Amino acid sequence: MKFKRSYSSSSDGDIGSLINMTNMIDILFNLVLFLLVSTTMLNTPQIKIQLPKTGTAEKVKNEGIIVTISEEGIYHLNQERVTPSELAAKMRALAGERGVESPIIIRGDEKIPYGRLMDVMDMAKNAGFVKLSLATKAKERGR
Repeated sequence: MKFKRSYSSSSDGDIGSLINMTNMIDILFNLVLFLLVSTTMLNTPQIKIQLPKTGTAEKVKNEGIIVTISEEGIYHLNQERVTPSELAAKMRALAGERGVESPIIIRGDEKIPYGRLMDVMDMAKNAGFVKLSLATKAKERGR
């Protein structure tokens, strides 16, 4: 059996090349999808806490040093679990590395004792940090 070959020819008369783009498009689509999914998960806090609600909450970037205190009293420094004494030492080290102008964001569960929050603020101040923020959630309108 003889099959006819079909060629695409340009106006010059020479034969043009035929490239199947479907496979390349599939690969590029999968690559873009993978990058979108992986980059959205880079800086999401994984520690489950219930932030206190306030009517004056402002959105800020999650840049800087994040200290989290869970309801159980567990401390985390940038997603790494630490003890209170380790937290103070690591804050002093970070002040030397990043500088005291780096912002500190304190994410404390709404049920933790106020004293624990003040302890973390004291640690940050003793390390020399000058920019402290408390993370909160915005209250729902109408409540």
